[in-house]
Amino acid sequence: MSVNRVCYVGIDLAVRKGRCCGIAIEFDGKCEAFCAYSWSETVSVLAKLLTQCSRCVVAIDAPLTLPSQDRAFREVDRKVIEKGFRLLPLSFRGMKLLAQRAIELRKLLENMGCVVVETHPRSALMSSGCLSVEDLTSSIGIACRREACAAYVKDVKDSIVALAVAICVDRGCAEFVEASDGCIALLKKLC
Repeated sequence: MSVNRVCYVGIDLAVRKGRCCGIAIEFDGKCEAFCAYSWSETVSVLAKLLTQCSRCVVAIDAPLTLPSQDRAFREVDRKVIEKGFRLLPLSFRGMKLLAQRAIELRKLLENMGCVVVETHPRSALMSSGCLSVEDLTSSIGIACRREACAAYVKDVKDSIVALAVAICVDRGCAEFVEASDGCIALLKKLC
């Protein structure tokens, strides 16, 4: 473990094997964004990267709690929707699976000592006032190197926005929407 090395991670979680799980990580002023294509690869990559950190903040693009009584939306989702953002209902089978996987990942990351927050990249980008991922990263002073094959993959771009949220959690430029059943981190106006 490196002394005083803070790592920031953004994850656009995928449920199905073979789909891109976008991962963006920043430490020591370097940022890389790439795809992992299975649950085991995602966990392995994160475990290896995070052993190099003395502290980590992770933002995950996936629900970290489930609604009670099989409702479509949590109270926190309703508050985000009231702000004018669009979210998918958790009553969809795929969204339930995504939330279950995210809850599992959160436990693993918290056991590694990470601070873990939930985010929604499209809403975070909109709340930042930035018109593109590139504008957002420029506004907070990061430049991510992307794998050539992942250069234009939406999942990788979403992981970079999630990374910006993780960084802003520490810098004070994150905005939190909270309710009794969860908290979603967005961004204050940056552009």
